[in-house]
Amino acid sequence: MNKLKKEFIEFGNYLEINGKKNNHTDLSRKFYFYYDETENIRLFRNKEKGFNNDYDVSFSLGGIVFEKNILTEKHEKLWKDLAVKDNMKEIKAKFIMNNKKENEYFDVINSKKLTTLLEYIIDSNYKVHFTYFNPLFYSIVDIVDSLLDGHKELPIGFNTMEQFGSRLKSFLYNYIYINIDFWREKFYEIGYPSLSPESLKKLYNLIFENLKHYPTQNIKERDSLLQLLKNADSKRSFYSEQIDKHIFIENFREIYMFKPQIFDVSIHEFDNEEHIKEYINNDFINKYNLNISWHESENYRTIQISDCIIYLINRFIKYIERYSLNEINNDFVDKKNKGQSYMSVIKNHELLCEILQKSYYKEKAFFMIVSDNETRIKFDQVINI
Repeated sequence: MNKLKKEFIEFGNYLEINGKKNNHTDLSRKFYFYYDETENIRLFRNKEKGFNNDYDVSFSLGGIVFEKNILTEKHEKLWKDLAVKDNMKEIKAKFIMNNKKENEYFDVINSKKLTTLLEYIIDSNYKVHFTYFNPLFYSIVDIVDSLLDGHKELPIGFNTMEQFGSRLKSFLYNYIYINIDFWREKFYEIGYPSLSPESLKKLYNLIFENLKHYPTQNIKERDSLLQLLKNADSKRSFYSEQIDKHIFIENFREIYMFKPQIFDVSIHEFDNEEHIKEYINNDFINKYNLNISWHESENYRTIQISDCIIYLINRFIKYIERYSLNEINNDFVDKKNKGQSYMSVIKNHELLCEILQKSYYKEKAFFMIVSDNETRIKFDQVINI
């Protein structure tokens, strides 16, 4: 099974099983989802001299969600308050925020126009939804899935197999991330992720030998991973069906399909992206009975707002992903202490957190973060859910 598809099916099964137990999950409700994307690298491949794209990007898909159809809503008050000129075909994130690539989150949100947008979303009672997807994380953690396949013994210090697997994935990802140049070369040499039994054994041994002397505070995770590697069964092949053995992720079709499959009674309106429509054409939509439509964003202001929102959420989670909770808290306190010059920053951060809180408590399945466990924990703590 395609590993992206496996991840999203497992998440969908979790929601369906636990939906009745959790008053923030009811997948039978009808919503109208509006989507745009940011940082879509389209393909993630390991090449002889490096990855085909920046390994530190994270694809995000999402935007506005509401109980009523607002696709054709003109949002005239917002456009007036933003002073959008008549000759401007559409607004983009760069019109609302300081969206230079090198800018950190707090630089991005230092914008009065963003305050106007966020207040409008709150006043309109709109909610937001997103999928945040870290391609490097997902490309690596399948190694842990392979080690845990059929494993039932839960080590001391872990409460569930789900928690055990999540913590091992986070540990392995962070270990490889800080040694990325070494591991990228090794992955290429052995042909990861399409491995013969012999190559898989070589990968397990390579990780074991480099990990056993690795200094870390996460001793339980390291030692558990070493034990799994030591006892691993490498008699099977590993994603040998890949046409190009160096392709980590061929496309992001399953990310586009995820919410339409989970929220199958809802309506899903996407910005027109020709590159993904190659994989989700009308025949495919009809086969899986998906409520999907494609639209040119310049004709629909709701999708333009979604473009701004998903860019903002992407930068917010990327910031959380990169820094410790202490660093984030200190950064926030520092901005508060600087006073007037950072008033917009503080206000916009608080407005975003308010929107995310309200959206989460409307429906927890609006959010999906495919990244290390620490990022998910920090996200919950920063927005206080």
